[in-house]
Amino acid sequence: TRARCPVQVSYGTRDPACPPDVAKAIAEALPEPKRLLAYQNQGHDWHPEMPLHNSEWFLRYLSEGSEPR
Repeated sequence: TRARCPVQVSYGTRDPACPPDVAKAIAEALPEPKRLLAYQNQGHDWHPEMPLHNSEWFLRYLSEGSEPR
């Protein structure tokens, strides 16, 4: 992979567009730091907890001032 920054991958366990096995394979191929989030019984749409999880992830790495690898 050519990813050079922290990456968060999220998926719905009932997502027909990007099935869980595909999301997991993408996350597995990424270098650290990474995070994989599963939203149970969710399809390919927005989940109410996404803003909180996204904010936590962004703030964690923006506040550290992490440089791309």
